[in-house]
Amino acid sequence: MHLKSYILWAIGMAILAAAPARADLTALPLEALLSSEVIAASRFPQQAREAPSAVSILTARAIREHGWRTLGEALMSVRGTLVANDRAYSYLGPRGLLRPSDYNTHVLILLDGVRLNDNIYHQGPLGTEFPLDLGLVERIEYVPGPGASIYGNNAFLGVVNVITRNGAARPGGEASIEAGNYGWRRARASLGGIENSRDWLVSLSHSRREGVNSYSDAVVGNASHLDSEENTRFYARLGLGELKVSALLARRDKADPTAPYDTLIGDPRSRIRDQHGHLDLAWQSELKAGLIGDFLADYGDYRFRGDYPGDRIAPNTDLKRDTALGRWLNLQARLTDHRLADHKLVWGAEWQLDLEKRQHGENVDTATPYLDSNPRGHLAGLYVQDEWRLSEGWLLNLGARYDHHSSFGGAFNPRLGLIQRVTPRTTLKYLAGTAYRAPNTYELNYQDGGASQKVNPAGLKPERIRTLEFVAEHETRSDWLLTGTLYQYHIRDLITQVTDPADSLLMYTNQDTLESTGLGLQAERRWEDGRHFRFSVSRQRSRDNRGNRVSLSPDLLAKATASLPLGGWNLGLECHFVGSRRDSAGGDIGAYSVTHLNLIAPLLANRGEISLRIRNLFDRRYGDPPGDEHAQTWIAQEGRGIETRFRWPF
Repeated sequence: MHLKSYILWAIGMAILAAAPARADLTALPLEALLSSEVIAASRFPQQAREAPSAVSILTARAIREHGWRTLGEALMSVRGTLVANDRAYSYLGPRGLLRPSDYNTHVLILLDGVRLNDNIYHQGPLGTEFPLDLGLVERIEYVPGPGASIYGNNAFLGVVNVITRNGAARPGGEASIEAGNYGWRRARASLGGIENSRDWLVSLSHSRREGVNSYSDAVVGNASHLDSEENTRFYARLGLGELKVSALLARRDKADPTAPYDTLIGDPRSRIRDQHGHLDLAWQSELKAGLIGDFLADYGDYRFRGDYPGDRIAPNTDLKRDTALGRWLNLQARLTDHRLADHKLVWGAEWQLDLEKRQHGENVDTATPYLDSNPRGHLAGLYVQDEWRLSEGWLLNLGARYDHHSSFGGAFNPRLGLIQRVTPRTTLKYLAGTAYRAPNTYELNYQDGGASQKVNPAGLKPERIRTLEFVAEHETRSDWLLTGTLYQYHIRDLITQVTDPADSLLMYTNQDTLESTGLGLQAERRWEDGRHFRFSVSRQRSRDNRGNRVSLSPDLLAKATASLPLGGWNLGLECHFVGSRRDSAGGDIGAYSVTHLNLIAPLLANRGEISLRIRNLFDRRYGDPPGDEHAQTWIAQEGRGIETRFRWPF
């Protein structure tokens, strides 16, 4: 299904949307889209119409209706986003802006406001490496644009805040079992409840997957039965009035069939392991009338192991092993002050101590190390924000943050948002801001003894971005929400992975300046009878200082999602069209479209449900261009996949 068939598909969905239904379609649904609350945009609850961003919210209902298994699958449905996969990790391109070897360092991923980006790679987990089961998610908030004025590092192109469900939303127990092709199977059990002021939830899940039977590429060769994955996740939270304690532990073991870093294709030793751990203590209290205090203490732990067998270029069978151990303590304190008329003030402070940032590499067969790095560091940040209601129709959002990194010094980032309520149904937003991204420990210090990667002898500077954006939101009399965005990004000192022609080794350098402009349009409506439709198209132009298209970034994205209740059943459909992209070698990868279907039916007198999800319904052949660590110019994605899920309470 290419662009023409995508347009026909969207027209068909629009005709279905206009069809009459038994419910009253003249009244707005209870969860009016513009009145939905969002936290991630300003670090306090506010209506989406008043947030200084073009916010997107994905609810637990949408996750269920479309059967999304990963955070990346959910975010792919959002207007203007691109999610790519190299069979090891998934990568998010906000507003289509995605570059090779960017391990989600330009997007801040939060879980209930807690930073999930680790302290070594600064990688935001997105795919199967995301440490929480989506069945425990209440909603996902996606805030495009710079967020450094309140979040600091990595809030460069956007912020994603995943908010978990509490025990009150899931009283008693729930179990689910899933199975599908490629040997996919998963089981999850959750228990939760609320007693007096105690709110608790605990969940454990385990999944296994054999993966595709074979991987074939004209450049690196063939691999068979080397795409397996095993994943275990544990999550628990306990709310005691104003206090909340939560614990998270997730481990993933994944075989990699793509032979990165010139390793031997088809060797079963090629594997990666990720482990995420968090222990959090959060407290919120109204200190006095109109003054709310928040405190968060997060202990984070990230572990990685990558086994890379042999050398395809100079044939040998030696095994290289990279390991990483990151441990950190993050403390945050915030005051939200409502006491001044027409003002909502936020003051905050953040301090992070890196307890360990160890990278180690060795040739296992000879026990010869080639890397042993453990630079300690810390970060301190102060920020202030004021939401000032100038009049009945005007709202001014001003914010600024100063960060000091022990590795490179200070960074100051302001943000300005002017929100105009033109009519009760029309809102205009005029936005401007800056952000930065500090080079991470991997980019600064990793080298593998001259085999494939080295350290830039000149060092690295932080990346900087300056943005301007205009947002228009309008609710029609027929209750469609129309959203338009127009933006311009200017990025300098972009950290880029390149191959040094002098020795053919990879390294990171501040190479590029980048300009990106774009236009996004969306129409969305949810009826009271449960029908939901969303259509979007995004056109962007991203070019570097040499006038070249940015690798991996398409100029056109179009999406349509639909949810249709069918007499107790529900049908979820989504279609994504991705325009042509440029690979890292300068060639073009053609456009593609992919359609997914999810059908839900009640089970056991409505005390459970069964669902059938078909990914890549029309079995389209398509691929994503990888970074320079891969020899191939594109990595094929999976064909049609079928998954069944049984879910029931107990």
